[in-house]
Amino acid sequence: MFQNLGKTEKYGYWLFIIPALFFLLSPAKFPADDGFFYPQIAHNFVNGLGFKFNDIYPTNGFHPLWMVFCIIADSMIAIPKQEMIYILWLAQIVLFFLSIKCLQPLFKDGGIGKIVGVGFLGLVFFSLGTLYLTEAHLNLFCTALLLNLLMQGRAVNGWLLGLAASMVFLSRLDNAFILLFLGLYCLSGDSKPKTKDLLKAAAVFITLAGVYLLYNKFEFGNMVPISGRIKSSFPHAEGSVFGNKWGTIFLVSNILYAVLLSLTKVDFKKLKLYFVAGAIVQLLYNLYFQSQIGQWYFVMQMLAVAFMLYDAVHLVLQKSGIKPGKTVTTSMLLGGVAFLSAVALMKANTNVSLGYNVGGNNEAITEVKKDKVQALGEELKKNLPAGSKVFTYDMPGKLAFYSDLQIIPADGLVADKRFFEQIASIPFERYLAENNIQYVILPSGFQKKETMTFIGIEADNQNDTVSYTMRSSLLKRNVSKIKMTDFDLVKTFSNPLKVWQPEYDNVILLKLKKEQ
Repeated sequence: MFQNLGKTEKYGYWLFIIPALFFLLSPAKFPADDGFFYPQIAHNFVNGLGFKFNDIYPTNGFHPLWMVFCIIADSMIAIPKQEMIYILWLAQIVLFFLSIKCLQPLFKDGGIGKIVGVGFLGLVFFSLGTLYLTEAHLNLFCTALLLNLLMQGRAVNGWLLGLAASMVFLSRLDNAFILLFLGLYCLSGDSKPKTKDLLKAAAVFITLAGVYLLYNKFEFGNMVPISGRIKSSFPHAEGSVFGNKWGTIFLVSNILYAVLLSLTKVDFKKLKLYFVAGAIVQLLYNLYFQSQIGQWYFVMQMLAVAFMLYDAVHLVLQKSGIKPGKTVTTSMLLGGVAFLSAVALMKANTNVSLGYNVGGNNEAITEVKKDKVQALGEELKKNLPAGSKVFTYDMPGKLAFYSDLQIIPADGLVADKRFFEQIASIPFERYLAENNIQYVILPSGFQKKETMTFIGIEADNQNDTVSYTMRSSLLKRNVSKIKMTDFDLVKTFSNPLKVWQPEYDNVILLKLKKEQ
């Protein structure tokens, strides 16, 4: 891949696998909580429960292609659920490098440009680690495969093009914006695919995407998955381009890249322009109409940044006439791998968070060998009866995965419409009793007099007394007061989310009184 690396030109980029190995030191420390939804639901499906996060209600609150991948992995390899994440981790490494292979024509010149571009992807997909277990690596691969096919122009196979486009959509539904602009690319220029191949591609896409959307409509009453409906405010813009710092950074960088492409001559210029335009529109939609945006929302923008870094370095070297030798290029590669490994090692051994205690003012960086939510989940598993149902205000993914209990998330992201109908029509305590939910986890120990709103819970701290209200994340309003007199305090834990939510010091485990 790297032309200036001599014997290692074909295999040099594989050194970026090294930062991924630090995942093995503390697997729970890397992925976001949402990532654990997938192995949890997949495990339940393989064990005959269907698409369920818990044993109460079914859900479609996931991106379907990655879920299918997780189900296949779980069904083919008979190992304990907690070990399955190692299989998924390995699969995501393979998907990453297959993506780089597909993108080879876009990284074809100059070792240093490739090191910088691929190294950036290694940083966000491996070292920082938040993307593990989510659909992100599969999303990257599907997009890379589609771009590879589009680079074939009139020689592309229409059936494969339609399959790849379907995979991009089913790996993440808001990729519809990317597909729209890549579709416009297919209709322009001398290198556009043949009409008959475009018709084949359209037929495949309509069939595969249509089956999924109709399944959602008939099984769950809406083509959009429940998680998408909860997080979306469309058509009412409730966000802004400044509401998410990483979103703002990616927006600025993608716009700068579009300007760079417009003013310079690079390989596959038109394809890159259409792609980055789609990435910008997708990002604007998410910033304005989506809430609770995670890093996995930014895969297209990350890929655009990687292209920008490669093109920028390549253009600078080309304009200056500098031709880095083997020693310089090799040193850059090894230095990049060392830097990415250092970041991953810090992630594995501390509570570091790039957006909250590196780029923010939250909890100080300290040594933390074991993920605190994992520790809480294992504590619940040890002290609560097997099969207990626990309603929680946050962190349901890791709690369910590591406790082996039935976890019911307040946010409803992996619920169905029956959940929202119940919580909106009956008192909270009655909802718990009717579904045999005995335990509740809530935040406590608030530092200020304020109202803190989570997706599914609102906590109001006034005069050292905290009142809690259940919220319907689908209706986006409060629905039922939580009567603390109906619960007994079981135990208080320190806040395992302190890095991200510093407003409170503790979480409390409550048990519903029997008279309910």
